[in-house]
Amino acid sequence: MDARPDLRSRPVLLVGLAVLVVLAGCGGSPPARGQTVTVADEVDRDCDGYHQSIQLTTDVRIGGDSPADGDAWVDLAYRTDGGEYTTVRTYEGLSGWAFEEEIALSASDLGGERSTVQLRATAKRSTFFGTETVSVGTSEPINVEPPSADESELEPSFTQDPAKPNRSEPLTLTAGTGDVQCAIESYEWDVDDDGTFDETGRTVTVSYATDGRRDVTLRVTDASGTTEEVTQEVLVFHDPDGDRITTARERRQGTDPRNWDTDGDLFGDRIDPAPTTLFVPTGIVHVALAAALYLGAVPYRGRLRRWVTARIDRLRTHGGRLRARLTNRLGRLRRWIDQLW
Repeated sequence: MDARPDLRSRPVLLVGLAVLVVLAGCGGSPPARGQTVTVADEVDRDCDGYHQSIQLTTDVRIGGDSPADGDAWVDLAYRTDGGEYTTVRTYEGLSGWAFEEEIALSASDLGGERSTVQLRATAKRSTFFGTETVSVGTSEPINVEPPSADESELEPSFTQDPAKPNRSEPLTLTAGTGDVQCAIESYEWDVDDDGTFDETGRTVTVSYATDGRRDVTLRVTDASGTTEEVTQEVLVFHDPDGDRITTARERRQGTDPRNWDTDGDLFGDRIDPAPTTLFVPTGIVHVALAAALYLGAVPYRGRLRRWVTARIDRLRTHGGRLRARLTNRLGRLRRWIDQLW
């Protein structure tokens, strides 16, 4: 018997081998990458290092020897303090070489308690022999807390100096923020109520060319990204005569805004009940009336004093009589009680 190989079968073997090589190379080579789950952004309103929500970026391999074709999935899970992993989300029907996704998670997705968690993304793929774990990516420890425990105490306010500025007088506005936990990033001011914040800084100095009421808005942003606004009214005066009455009010009541005593009666417009009287200075009339009332009452002061004294003495007498009657009645009551016993 001839033991030599059948040379006719060699071409078939070579063709089959070439087909396998071609099929194996159709998918290309998997890209070189590390399996990562990283925090790209987070929300921490009170700047204590614990976040109410996070934004993840994943980059894990899902293709093995060839790219996935809808037969791969990724399980995203977390664990607390080194415990067992709990699946949060599953991404199915994946294709390609890698799972690159931005994922938003809140503290309620990660147990809802103030704790330190670690995230894991596990890439799996269905094969002829079952399920294959392709890659695993884990994150660094992340501190989380519920939104109710992550509230900002940013409460902006501002003061003004002077409290009643005159027209064209420099007005200094100084911002306050209360007992904040985060560093303040910016102070922005809308000083003319046009919706545009055109001044910056904790303290600004402005002036107004006309008198009237102005709405000033302060917007404060802290390091956590929290932004709060407050609007307060600023009243701008125009008081050339310095009597603390605005020009607009003096014009309404008919007084001279440049003369503190329009009618010249030595009583300023601010306290004069008739500041525009032209014929009789009301201030002098007031003084005369007060003097007349005082002087007219002088002759009657002695008589009034005697009348009041007599009334007081009469009340004292009645009080003594009443006290004597009560004492007598109580004595009778005691004697009656003693007789009963």
